[in-house]
Amino acid sequence: MKRLRNDASSEVDLGWMGALNRAIRWCLFIGIIGFIVAQYLPLIRKNQALRETVARWETQQARMTAQANDTAARLQSLREDPRAVERAARERLQLARTNESVINFVTPNSSSH
Repeated sequence: MKRLRNDASSEVDLGWMGALNRAIRWCLFIGIIGFIVAQYLPLIRKNQALRETVARWETQQARMTAQANDTAARLQSLREDPRAVERAARERLQLARTNESVINFVTPNSSSH
């Protein structure tokens, strides 16, 4: 049995029906791609919003970690250094040594203007 060779020269020219058939195929292909994009676009936007939320949380976590480290260092100094205890007590009670002056900065109330 002889096999027929499928060359480009042996294709049948369908004229305007062939062009219409190719155009319909391309439109169908583009429509399917458009449908897929339309289905995934809300998910992409939601993913982007979640990434921004995670970035905000990581920034907040870094800030809170730094604050916790500062607090831990201050507690450690209050436990070990008597001068730190004295300094903290004087700051909180607004007391001064005999050779020091206390200056209080008061912010004006915005309602009084």
